[in-house]
Amino acid sequence: MPLAAGAQGYPTKPVSLMVPLAAGVPTDTVARSLAAAMSRPLGGTIVVENVPGAGGTIAPARLKTSTADGHTLPLA
Repeated sequence: MPLAAGAQGYPTKPVSLMVPLAAGVPTDTVARSLAAAMSRPLGGTIVVENVPGAGGTIAPARLKTSTADGHTLPLA
């Protein structure tokens, strides 16, 4: 007879919101406001990571190689 499994809580670690631009630009301000708004209902920490450079291609490359666990999100 199978046993019921409880759902794991989310987030289980800090969530990274990856921004492909430098800190201080308007997109960064939006990202920080969004992170604050998201952290309340999720009950976890949202960290804004600014990853500028190479015409905005470094952030997607890092996102592609990150663990696919839902804890790394892009801001596009």
